[in-house]
Amino acid sequence: MLVMGQRLAHDVGDYTRLGKRILRNEGLAWGLVEIDAIETVSGAGQKA
Repeated sequence: MLVMGQRLAHDVGDYTRLGKRILRNEGLAWGLVEIDAIETVSGAGQKA
């Protein structure tokens, strides 16, 4: 298998069959979370 792409400073990927999401941030340990456990916060990222 050959996988190509960029190594971005911030990246998110979903493993839908496993129900998991991987979170990668430069300089930090990678995170792996259950997709069902992700809580959406309204207004996140919006400027007043």
